[in-house]
Amino acid sequence: ACAAVHRQAPRPQPRQPSRRHSGAMTRARIIGVAGGSGGVGASSLVAAVAVRAARRGLAVACVDLRRFGGGLDVVFGVDHEPAVRWPDLARAHGRLDVPELLARLPSAEGVHVVSCDRAAPTVLRPEACRAVVDGLAEHVDLVVVDLPGPDLPEHAPSLELLHEALLVCGSDPPALAAA
Repeated sequence: ACAAVHRQAPRPQPRQPSRRHSGAMTRARIIGVAGGSGGVGASSLVAAVAVRAARRGLAVACVDLRRFGGGLDVVFGVDHEPAVRWPDLARAHGRLDVPELLARLPSAEGVHVVSCDRAAPTVLRPEACRAVVDGLAEHVDLVVVDLPGPDLPEHAPSLELLHEALLVCGSDPPALAAA
């Protein structure tokens, strides 16, 4: 498999209160991972990055924007936990009560997970995605986003949420061409 890195221009940082480390106001790094095609391990990489960061002591949240994927809740083994998922957040906008949201999200390995619900597919509106990702970024150290495929219309708007994006693809010629 191969990976490409796309660095976004620095996002303007809002002047809203967020968590404090050593007395300084900070905001989470937001990293996105997209699969160039299905089955290349993008969701697994999202989980691996998140778990590794959590084990190093960072507060981490993962956000699943792949409404047609297998689900980050499955990857983390929390798919049977009753908890908040995208259908509950579909109308989110503006500032959220993120401490309450974090308390109601499924979590594993020290990682909070916002996932899609295979039983109730939901259109992920850009303003809801922004409210959730930006809200989480004010309360954790790292947000890792499982991006929709590059061929889907929601891919481009989701890139605007990120500081960096990774594209994971297979190494054979058809997989490279698909990416």
